Amino acid sequence: MVRAFARWSGVVFLLLGTIGFFVHHLFGLFHFDTVHNVIHLLIGAWGLWAGTREPSAVLYAKLVGIIYLILGSLGFFSPGAFGMMELEMAENLLHLFVGALGTYLGFVYAESRTNSGSPRPRRAA
Repeated sequence: MVRAFARWSGVVFLLLGTIGFFVHHLFGLFHFDTVHNVIHLLIGAWGLWAGTREPSAVLYAKLVGIIYLILGSLGFFSPGAFGMMELEMAENLLHLFVGALGTYLGFVYAESRTNSGSPRPRRAA
């Protein structure tokens, strides 16, 4: 499940990063600028790469979770992200959701699978 999160969030971030260069407001809720687009493209590429191996996916989920929880929280106090990019309310909520999901999958779900004693499926070489 953690690998699926890394892969699918990677695809979504790559799409958002690409769309953002052509559309500046999506559905009137999400604002895109160059900084946003570059960050989305980098995190998207990282997600696709991390989705290839379980340990990489767990690290991705943990770090993306923490980063997006912080970003979503800061967006309520500094909508201009301290002059770096513009954050709308819908973006803050989406960032909090992605952060919470990543944090849960990286810290809780992955750890419970590791500590459950059940054998983890192995990939064929």
